[in-house]
Amino acid sequence: MLFRSRYVTRVLNRGQRVTAASPEYFARHGKPQSPEDLVRHRCIASPLFPVWPYNMKGKRVEIAVRGPLVLTGGDAVREAALLGLGVVQSNWWTVHHDIARGALIEVLKPYALEGQPISVVYPHTRRVPHKLRVMIDFLVEITRVQPGGALVRNVLK
Repeated sequence: MLFRSRYVTRVLNRGQRVTAASPEYFARHGKPQSPEDLVRHRCIASPLFPVWPYNMKGKRVEIAVRGPLVLTGGDAVREAALLGLGVVQSNWWTVHHDIARGALIEVLKPYALEGQPISVVYPHTRRVPHKLRVMIDFLVEITRVQPGGALVRNVLK
């Protein structure tokens, strides 16, 4: 028997996990050169991600991190990094604007693994309501990545 979901999942994009901290944090504590260096840094983790995954020589390695804060929610983790409280690992979507403007500095990029896809999930119907279609189109536009990894920035023109 074939099972058909009542929902449609549309992947908007995929991106790497990003390890970053503020320039002020790195000025005080130095930059980690490898994932193992994180054991000597103030890492801001979440209860869902107490270990951070990395790619080391083609193998997935998980580093148990510790630090002054354990926070729930990407926005709280991002804010703590912006305040210089420690190193964070997040999906690229949460921190890419801060990295682009220099408020956060990405480290350990050669070791980064692909993160979970960012998706939109909506009920399966024959005809998608106009307001839902507009919202989906907007999400597709703001998460679209150009060749080379740059985000499309002129979404509201």
